[in-house]
Amino acid sequence: MKKIKALFNKYQKNFWLRMLLVLAVLTFTFFLRAIHADRIPQFGHLEEHLYGWSGIYQIEEGSPVSWSTLDYPKSREVYSGVIYDQNNQLGQAVKLYKPWVDEPPLFSLIVGGSAHFFGANRHYLLPPAYLRFPMLFIALFTSLALFLLVRQLFGYWIGLATSFIWGTVPLFVFSSRLAVPENLIALFFILTLYLFLLYQKKPHKLYFLLFLVLPGLAGLMKPTGFFIAPILAFLFFSLRQYRKGVFVILGALLFVGIFLIWGLNLDSTSFLHILKIQGARPAGWNGLTYLLSNPAFDIFPFYDSWYLFCWLAFFFFLFNLIKERQFNILQPLNFLGLALVYWLLISVFSGGEQDLLPWYRYPFFPLLAAFGVLGVRLLITNPNFLSLALLAGFLLGNRVYLVNAFHSNTPSLVFRFEFLFLVLPGLLYWLKPLPAFKKMSYFAALIIVIFGIGINILVVKDYYSLSCEAKHCPIGPTTFLTR
Repeated sequence: MKKIKALFNKYQKNFWLRMLLVLAVLTFTFFLRAIHADRIPQFGHLEEHLYGWSGIYQIEEGSPVSWSTLDYPKSREVYSGVIYDQNNQLGQAVKLYKPWVDEPPLFSLIVGGSAHFFGANRHYLLPPAYLRFPMLFIALFTSLALFLLVRQLFGYWIGLATSFIWGTVPLFVFSSRLAVPENLIALFFILTLYLFLLYQKKPHKLYFLLFLVLPGLAGLMKPTGFFIAPILAFLFFSLRQYRKGVFVILGALLFVGIFLIWGLNLDSTSFLHILKIQGARPAGWNGLTYLLSNPAFDIFPFYDSWYLFCWLAFFFFLFNLIKERQFNILQPLNFLGLALVYWLLISVFSGGEQDLLPWYRYPFFPLLAAFGVLGVRLLITNPNFLSLALLAGFLLGNRVYLVNAFHSNTPSLVFRFEFLFLVLPGLLYWLKPLPAFKKMSYFAALIIVIFGIGINILVVKDYYSLSCEAKHCPIGPTTFLTR
């Protein structure tokens, strides 16, 4: 009895320690994401105003008004010209339409409601701090859902590391701040995948009810969200649970009907015309190549070296999965790989062939972070010349974003010396596989990863200050989280 009690106490202590670590990671990444969240991406982002204006007008006037480049009837245009912020620091040329029916209303009400709560004036550009306030909490819940999903697949430590990496890699952090519906769709997508795994272990009516609701709610944020339903149905079909898969599709179609009723009731002529245009977005064979070669969180390329490493790791594991003769959908790498490939294809189909619209990619970013962690683990546990060369070549690359006219880059000779010094233990271990050289290789790999994470944190913290040093960058009103 005493032994059982001792084991229970040990388990309890371990449980609370692990929960404390999860809380520490979630808290740290939350506040890191909040630093200058209203400044990077920069002020006046029109993609955010697409939803912000629609929501705040709907709340304050009863009908959505926002900008669009689509072919609305001329009678629906209510303004054409430049809209400035309240301090006249920045202006954006737009055409506003009423009613605006480009997208469903749910996400617009969230960010527009936030702007309304903080007292924004709908006749001006809306302060990013107001629009992004709910996004910081959405990202927090995404971090938690990501930890739970990856823990279910690969264990506690990989789950914790994935949540941490997704919350510190600059491209992932900056993208998670933007007030676009894809960030909420990402949360619903990750949560749905996690609930599916739980449901397979212990079927529960509440989980299945969420399967009927979550894809529909995601679709009412933006129609792209409805695509959560097909992969969920496919997962059920692959396990020969056909009736459940059909119910998932029917549940999503119910919400599609709600979306159609909303649009037709608001303005049937404009809605059907815009729906036809939206359904014919250009897509082509170069879409995947363009997506992979143009990393971004905004409308400009951002070559985050950790992001590129995550892709390298993903393709390594993907090519190994392709060699398998039998595809077990519940095998962790198969499950994660299928989910990422699925949303990668959704991004290619819906984002345009050569349009830099990176928000379509946001839902697969958390999954990509998991493959990055698996890749780091693989290289650290197999330290040799090749693995050290890959780690040093990729994980320290974001040092370039700490450089501006006043802060110099690493001198070329210093870089060459430091790089060779870091990979030397792996080369020595290859030439002479002594235990001492293996330990040195492990140590070098850990040093690279730790310094790479440190560089990422500095980039997130200082990117705005460095990019705007001795320049004029408009800043709007802040909230208590972003001041």
